[in-house]
Amino acid sequence: PKNVFWLYHTNDLGDLIHELESKILRKYIEEINFSQNLSKKQEFIDKILIDYADTKLLEKMDEEENIEKSKMMLNVTYLRIINLTNTKNLIKALINKNKHNKDIELYGNKNNLNIFKNILIKIDQDLKSWGGKLYFFYLPSQLEIKNKQPDFTKKLIMQIIEDTNIAFVDIGDEFYLENNNPLSFFPFEMVGHYNENGYKVIVDKISSIL
Repeated sequence: PKNVFWLYHTNDLGDLIHELESKILRKYIEEINFSQNLSKKQEFIDKILIDYADTKLLEKMDEEENIEKSKMMLNVTYLRIINLTNTKNLIKALINKNKHNKDIELYGNKNNLNIFKNILIKIDQDLKSWGGKLYFFYLPSQLEIKNKQPDFTKKLIMQIIEDTNIAFVDIGDEFYLENNNPLSFFPFEMVGHYNENGYKVIVDKISSIL
């Protein structure tokens, strides 16, 4: 049977920027045969995960205790909430604008895009060496569908896919074919992961290709 790997784009570039700060992760890119032999270190890995979970549990307990203290203070304090709508909207618009400009600067960085492209090439070559095939699935965000406009990184990603001749599937097309309201594939039509119906469309598309 044909082996298939799947990649998802929506937040890959953003995650990659931070992941490249890790010296260990960079070794996987820069050194062909690099390996941490993780399969032989399971006991050590389990201990780290357990310690991490214990630490997070204690932090959560402290957080809940502080929340309860805050509630008690609110019960004996009169608060006046002033809703400066115009000012709030102006600040929000400025924040969103600055964030968008920062996203373009980071995600559109040629060096980061070249690294992303090289990663795809290496994966594709490795898969082909044992008879596999790489498919790239583009999963649109709720904002893309709501604004009826693709994310600014989509054009950059599609150019990379075309240059590398990797199979490309746009799940957004499937959402529009399946429903006249694509936002219904998100919980309460809000920003976040897909709901059950959204994932079903993805699974059905994968199954049709396999």
